[in-house]
Amino acid sequence: MENKVTTNNDSHSKTYQWFLIFLCFFIYFTAQLGRYSYTSNINLFEKTAGVTYTEAGLVSTLYFLTYGTGQIVNGLLCKRYNKRVMCLIAVLLSSAINFLVFLGVPFNSLYALWALNAAAQSILYPSVMLTISENVEKKYLAAASIVMSCATTAGTFASYGISALFSKPENFKYSFVIAAATMTFAGIAWLAGSLKMRKTSVATVAPTVKTEKTETLGVPKLGVIALSELAFFAFVSYAIGGGIGTWTPTIMLNLYDLGEGFSAFLAAFLPFFSIFNSVLSELVYVWCKSFNNSSLVLFGGTAVLSVATIFLINTHWAVLFIMLILIRLFSGAATNLYTSKAPLYLADRANAGFLSGFLNGLCYLGNAVSSFALGLIADEQNWTLIFVVFAVGSALTMLCYPFYAAVIKKNPKKSL
Repeated sequence: MENKVTTNNDSHSKTYQWFLIFLCFFIYFTAQLGRYSYTSNINLFEKTAGVTYTEAGLVSTLYFLTYGTGQIVNGLLCKRYNKRVMCLIAVLLSSAINFLVFLGVPFNSLYALWALNAAAQSILYPSVMLTISENVEKKYLAAASIVMSCATTAGTFASYGISALFSKPENFKYSFVIAAATMTFAGIAWLAGSLKMRKTSVATVAPTVKTEKTETLGVPKLGVIALSELAFFAFVSYAIGGGIGTWTPTIMLNLYDLGEGFSAFLAAFLPFFSIFNSVLSELVYVWCKSFNNSSLVLFGGTAVLSVATIFLINTHWAVLFIMLILIRLFSGAATNLYTSKAPLYLADRANAGFLSGFLNGLCYLGNAVSSFALGLIADEQNWTLIFVVFAVGSALTMLCYPFYAAVIKKNPKKSL
């Protein structure tokens, strides 16, 4: 897909495009509050509801399974439905569910409620990425990619920060009502802003969209081998990064007995450092000049850091925290490569809505697997095993590299 701006006023077109990028940023930022309101308080649910880590982790697992599947489905459908209306419904439904949790529901009902929350939120990412792809010029796509990746980072940081402020059993559910209120405001802003977009976009931005049937999903042109490569790497990258995000408070609390508040405080700062994910991803991509080589570098770094952590885990909490930051930085940069850069940079070879939904969905399916698996490990208090799993997962992606390199050598058009 090649985006073409058809306007008689270039400055107005540029203003519109940046307005659109930041409106998409804002609605996706607030969605993170309604997504991580549970994850950032998983310790307190375990304590107040009297459930095991495995049971508490299962809520996250069901969320990520539903979210990942929903991302794939919505990636296929987002070109067919009204993105303006569907995004509004999604954010308001997520807001209502968070408000219900604030009011108080039995823990067992969270399995269904949080899965419904995931289904609603899965609408957003493919819809906003397709909106950007269809309406923003190619020269702004690198910046748009960084802005959208920062939405996840900033939203996660804000969610964990709110949880650190309300970290006691009697007040931790305030995180949910704050998330609900913020998402409601975002829904109103989206409704008002999208009305302006609809009126403006007809006059200012007219995407040139190829309509061949074979490009509806983008798979034939991108290639099954290339798509499977991106899918597997996306799955592994967020199984690691998302697993760290979910279980850092538990790891710090149990290994070093730092207390609920300080553990939540550290977990709140972990996403802050993820703002450098997009920077590292861009630097590595510019240096390597391909998705394949960039993946090798980023997963290689993740594997080395994971192995080092196995030997450093019992030294000091600050050392472990630094290692968690670095592992998440490299795995997060890999995630950014597939979920933010690939859909926009490969828009001429694949439908951006499909590709963003598919790859983001695979990321969260990876997170679903790791949330449950790491919950089992947490119940056994075998924290070293977590980093063994991270190292093995990273190594598996690197072992796939020679296979993809051989395919590319035979058919350079399949290169990423």
